[in-house]
Amino acid sequence: MPRTRQQRPIEYRDQKDRVWSVSEVAVLKVVPPAIDGPNLALVIRFEHMGEERFARWLGDTDWREPAALHRLSESVDTRRDNTGVGPAPPETVAL
Repeated sequence: MPRTRQQRPIEYRDQKDRVWSVSEVAVLKVVPPAIDGPNLALVIRFEHMGEERFARWLGDTDWREPAALHRLSESVDTRRDNTGVGPAPPETVAL
């Protein structure tokens, strides 16, 4: 991947009034089974007091726009365990 000039992180204030430092950390080429070539996917990092959250951005608009940042922040998976398996319901545990 060619080295590009990195942009400085920007500040984002979430709905809980926390200030996050937001930056682009990676550019991925996603190759779908189509003839139009690879799409670019960005990895966006949100940082707040040592906590990191990551989001993917596929879009035509700039991810730095306030509306896009809000959507990215809402889409971030805050679970530490990203297996997709949650706690079992009580009736299952009883079995």
